[in-house]
Amino acid sequence: MSKKIIVIKIILLININILFSSGTFSDLDKLSIYGSTSYYSHKESFVSESSELINLRPSLGDISLGVVYNGNYDISFSYLNNSESINLYNFPYVDQYISTKFNYHVKRFKNFKLKIGLNFIDSKNNEYSRNSFLLGINKDIDYFNNPVVLYFDVSSSHQDFTNCENKVFNSFIIGGDVKLLVDKIDNNELKDIIWLGFILNTNDFNKYYFGFNTGLFIPLN
Repeated sequence: MSKKIIVIKIILLININILFSSGTFSDLDKLSIYGSTSYYSHKESFVSESSELINLRPSLGDISLGVVYNGNYDISFSYLNNSESINLYNFPYVDQYISTKFNYHVKRFKNFKLKIGLNFIDSKNNEYSRNSFLLGINKDIDYFNNPVVLYFDVSSSHQDFTNCENKVFNSFIIGGDVKLLVDKIDNNELKDIIWLGFILNTNDFNKYYFGFNTGLFIPLN
């Protein structure tokens, strides 16, 4: 009888965004072009079938380019590089992946904003694809010296690859970003935004991960 693999759950996820933008920060009736680069890392430890303790630090690099039109229509293209086959990102191969995202930000409600999106991912060297549907809600809170954006995203993903054990999984993300406006006394409506935030996410409620992120939003016109 083979021994079961015991997974030790480590819940710290590091997410650093050097340059970030999306429809969440774009409230103006204008065209915005943005780019982002992100780095994700966490620690995975497990006991192998030979009773050996294995420590891994899977990482995921992400470079994205996108466009926001009218503060509502958001499309982006991403290049992702996954370093380990065991990871919380649900990528089964050490490979590069191309992601295409379409998001529509609904801002007609007074107290909150909705986000509806689709995400298509294909691998470069292996036969893997993923299709995801996203539904999110976020709210701006201006009661403090600096505005805070709270958000909750739910996504359902279907993945297709050889020997797939889990074709469908759900992801849940809750988080918040503090927006530090640059030149707040300036009357110009175009503001640079430095933001600091946190996230708590899980896949099908089997593991929970807490992370921090930071970034910079620069409106171009």
